[in-house]
Amino acid sequence: MRKAELAALSELANIQRPYLKLGWEDPVGSSGTIKAAASVLHSYGDTLQEGLITRAGLKKLRERIIKCKHLDKVALEGLKTDRARVFPAGIAILSAVFEAFDIEQMRFADGALREGVLYDMAGRNSAEDSRLKTLAFLKRCYDVDTRQADNVAETAERLFFQLKEDWQLNDNHRRYLCWASEVHEVGLAISHSQFHRHGAYLLEHSDLSGFSRPEQRLLAFLVRAHRRKFPIKEWQALPASQQANAAKLARLLRLAVLFNHSRPETPPELPRLACKNDTLYISLDASDEPTLLSTDLEQEQAFMKAAGFSLQLS
Repeated sequence: MRKAELAALSELANIQRPYLKLGWEDPVGSSGTIKAAASVLHSYGDTLQEGLITRAGLKKLRERIIKCKHLDKVALEGLKTDRARVFPAGIAILSAVFEAFDIEQMRFADGALREGVLYDMAGRNSAEDSRLKTLAFLKRCYDVDTRQADNVAETAERLFFQLKEDWQLNDNHRRYLCWASEVHEVGLAISHSQFHRHGAYLLEHSDLSGFSRPEQRLLAFLVRAHRRKFPIKEWQALPASQQANAAKLARLLRLAVLFNHSRPETPPELPRLACKNDTLYISLDASDEPTLLSTDLEQEQAFMKAAGFSLQLS
């Protein structure tokens, strides 16, 4: 059993110091193993308070498990039979947690708190949203052109405010639009060809601290949809409640990217946008000569028409 504890301690070593520096006031644990451990300790009278695990009680519990000698013969008061085989490994890990973080006692919380929820609780209501750190790491890791990313994000935000009222969008939508703008080019680290597809794959399948799975899928969709043909299949795979607003955000991101196609030093001046019955209207300066922007917008008009959306240029 000690070998299993040492293996767990090895996994905890890289986070041990900052947690010890932070210290503990009232450690709370939530998992099937912790619930079972608290139940067994209380059944044997090792803890007077139900739902409490102490270091001394955990030591006694380890000794009882070792006396059982075989996994298929672990039978303890308060332990359900369907958990018996995994219980020793769980106690080895829990013992390592107590040792690594110098915990004297832990209370069991009745509920399954998964990583995403913990990040959410810890970061979103504070000045330092953990999701911002994750996006900053992605940009460093994949060597994103930060000037271009910032220009696209600023342009997207300005376009957003032009249509916020008409499209009934809120600040949460704006946040995701800007975040997708910041990482829309992560796929270039893999290949220029189809980089929007590569970027979407990275965002959907990476371990993005602070983001829930639905949030990752939305972010990945926006990056996937930011250029070339509008991805109808991926759009329809989103929850029905998200689809309308996801399409609106994708259309804004596509325009922000087009307006910055020449990769300018600063975000360009923008034409006025308007919408009526979900049709977007863009007024361009009159010119007899085609420009890069007008050519891009005509191509975008064709992409939108093929996807069932309307974009009118004047």
